[in-house]
Amino acid sequence: MGKKLLLLILVIICITPAGCASQLAPVPAELTPLPPASPSPSGPPTKVVSIDIGWPSAKNWDSDADIDGIEVILTPEDANNEVAQTDGIVSAQLWPKKAYMEGEPEGEPAQQWQNIQVTVKNYNYKSGVTIRLEYKGFVPSLYQVGTLQVILQTPDGKVFSTRAFSIKLH
Repeated sequence: MGKKLLLLILVIICITPAGCASQLAPVPAELTPLPPASPSPSGPPTKVVSIDIGWPSAKNWDSDADIDGIEVILTPEDANNEVAQTDGIVSAQLWPKKAYMEGEPEGEPAQQWQNIQVTVKNYNYKSGVTIRLEYKGFVPSLYQVGTLQVILQTPDGKVFSTRAFSIKLH
């Protein structure tokens, strides 16, 4: 009886919002979202409550041997964690690091991408939209990793941001 009661208490604690939820750290100033491309909301409300970028990966899109950039599958999600396809404007920032788990990125990003237009027509069936972030003037070293922040602004003016740490850049 005692073990069942203890298990029940642990379940109740973990179900409450403050129980087992991890505390989210505030976004450092250098990671604040880029200013929205369009400051005024102009569309109907979206169902988006969060975004996910899965596992961004380094890609080669042409015939040479060099890595050309990072491919991201951006998935806006609704309150039920279902794909919430929406138009929007995507921006991203990349901070290279020298080693895995080096900590929070510091300083200016090495790469920035802005005003990437996404439409509902761009979405994959039952998943997000594939976005290519091509390197411009940046050549990652072999085994180099980095932190990527992706920001989505929806037509109704909402802004969502997420980060991936220690992604392979080469």
